Amino acid sequence: MVKSWLSILMPNDEYKEKKILYFLAEASVLVFLLSFAFLVASILFPSWNLDAEIILGVGIAVFSFYVTGRYIFSGIEYTDISTKKTFSKEKKLIALKSLLFSVMYFIVYSLMKGFPKTSGQWTEIFGFLIVLTIVYFLFGFISLKRSYKKNKELLDDE
Repeated sequence: MVKSWLSILMPNDEYKEKKILYFLAEASVLVFLLSFAFLVASILFPSWNLDAEIILGVGIAVFSFYVTGRYIFSGIEYTDISTKKTFSKEKKLIALKSLLFSVMYFIVYSLMKGFPKTSGQWTEIFGFLIVLTIVYFLFGFISLKRSYKKNKELLDDE
C-alpha cells in the first residue's frame, strides 16, 4: 500500500488490507449518498427541521456498522483456523475474551460512575454486561465460523 496516514491502521496482510480498503470505500460511498439524501430532504421538506447532530450521528453509525459488519461476515479475521481443534480452541479464547472485556468494562464503569449501590443499579449494569458479552462473543464467533469455512474451502480446493 502507498504510505499514507491510513497505513498505520491497516494490517500487514495484503489480502486483509485490500478487503478492508474496499469496505471503507463502500461505506464512504454509502455515507456520501446518505448525506446527499439528507441534503435533498432538508431542501424539499424544510418543515422536517433535520438536526445536524442526528444527520451526523446517522452517518457515523452507518459507516461504523457497515465496515464492522462487512469485516465480521467476510471471514478474513482468522487466517490460520482450518482444523476442528484450532476452531474449538479459538472459540474458547473468544469466550474468554468476551468475559474479560465485560469485567474490564465493569471495572472502568465502576471507577468512572461509582460502584452500583441499589439492586436496580446492579440489575441495570449486569443486564447490560450480559448483553455486551453475548454481542461481543457473537461477533467473534460469526467471524471465526466464516473464517473456518473459508479456510476449509481453500484447503479442499488444493
